[in-house]
Amino acid sequence: MNRYPELAKEKECTACFACVDSCPQKALLTYINNEGHYAVKVDTAKCIMCGHCEKVCNNARVEYGNNNLNLSTVYAGYTTNEELRENATSGGVFAAIAKMVIDKGGVVVGVHFDGTYAKHILIDNASEIYKLQGSKYTPSSMEGIYRTIQEELKKRIVLFSGTGCQVGGVLSFFSNSPYKDNLYTMDLVCGGIPSTALVKMFNDHYQNQYSIRTFRNKDKYELTVRDQNNKIKAMPLKALPLGGFSCEMTNRYACYDCKFAFCHRKSDLTIGDLWNYKILPQEHSKGLSLIISNTQKGEQLLKQAEIVKNRINWADVLKTNYRIAYGKGRIYSPRKKLQHNLSRLSYDKFEQIYCLSVKPYNIKLFGFKVYRHIMCKIEQKKRQKFIDELLNKEL
Repeated sequence: MNRYPELAKEKECTACFACVDSCPQKALLTYINNEGHYAVKVDTAKCIMCGHCEKVCNNARVEYGNNNLNLSTVYAGYTTNEELRENATSGGVFAAIAKMVIDKGGVVVGVHFDGTYAKHILIDNASEIYKLQGSKYTPSSMEGIYRTIQEELKKRIVLFSGTGCQVGGVLSFFSNSPYKDNLYTMDLVCGGIPSTALVKMFNDHYQNQYSIRTFRNKDKYELTVRDQNNKIKAMPLKALPLGGFSCEMTNRYACYDCKFAFCHRKSDLTIGDLWNYKILPQEHSKGLSLIISNTQKGEQLLKQAEIVKNRINWADVLKTNYRIAYGKGRIYSPRKKLQHNLSRLSYDKFEQIYCLSVKPYNIKLFGFKVYRHIMCKIEQKKRQKFIDELLNKEL
């Protein structure tokens, strides 16, 4: 190679960290940048210019999928295990498959959030599945997990769960592994990766008198915390970690032009929320999942787990969940000023801007809120046109 590696540029990097674990010299260092996002830099003193990291990085970001609706099968589903379903954000499909994998002697890798940080961990006991359940609207660190998976694949099956870009990193990392048949992947319908600063600022502001517990309660977006007396409390909807995620103005730049949002993907399964309440209406209160099966391996997972699944049409889901296939978003002014505002604004002012928690008497900010609302309506029409054309194309 004879040169230092050229990894994904700032606006293309997804922080999957496949490059980090691929380096035989441990010459890639991870850090959180001034926008609160995970990033990577090369330690030139250690780098031997072998090119492994550059290759795995490039392969992780190309041709993750397409929107040929005939290549995948879409279901509405839920687990028949009531405990797993109750603890899940949606229908408990991930938990049911995770339990099946563990019961067969395999291991499961997914995101665990401790109230402060999220990271990918490995579990091998069904009693630990709860650690990986629930929505976590904050970035997860993948550092080190590739090497853990590498050792496990030599002896048993591994189920990996993460966002599309994280699965892309995993598939790239293990593309030449002799044990890759032991790897099963499940990605999520993702709404974008917000800054870690949202959780950090919240915890710092409340001086740890609250511990973040959940971001969702089934169909209800609700940030719940546990106070110092071990009591559970629901925070206002515009509280920073949840309101900031919903407003999408702190996301990684790569999320505004996502290269991993497709109907048919390289993952074995894609799971998400089923927002169409006309489908199995009697099941929504308990939780109902969208399931997209992309491969034969995915179908095998569904057949062996404690899952009830009902075949549905693409039109039933795409019109209510465009994020499956459409990954573009508008970059507003506050996103461009994120680094500046993180260093200078108070917690309350930052929350006002990035959660749009504002009253009409704040003329400038309220004017931006109105402008953003209008632009969101325009973007909604663009998305709807894209989805309509996609569906008509397959008729």
